[in-house]
Amino acid sequence: MSVDRSYLQSKAAREYQDRKMAKWMGFFLSEHTGSLKKDYNTGEAVYERQSPQEKMMLLSQAFTQKLEIRFTYIDSTKRTTFINGIIDVFDFDKVGVRVEGAYLFINMDDLIRIDYEE
Repeated sequence: MSVDRSYLQSKAAREYQDRKMAKWMGFFLSEHTGSLKKDYNTGEAVYERQSPQEKMMLLSQAFTQKLEIRFTYIDSTKRTTFINGIIDVFDFDKVGVRVEGAYLFINMDDLIRIDYEE
């Protein structure tokens, strides 16, 4: 369906083609993405799990280089938790993290993702 704009003086205004829904896609995508990251039952953010291979690769790099990384994991109360720390113990079933002078052990099954600190 075309709109008659022949009465307008400006050629640009007469030949304007409305992009319809395309102009709203940026708004829709950000809102949609934000809502997808929420778990509607708990109201908590949902994070994509990294594959075991990806986790092992990132952990081994961080362990050998003594890098501080951010851990996203499920704690004993079944809530998503974040900590930043340096790996002191690295095993196939758990990771020992030094956090502010204390140690925390995280089971590999509870580990959701690992991100390098910037």
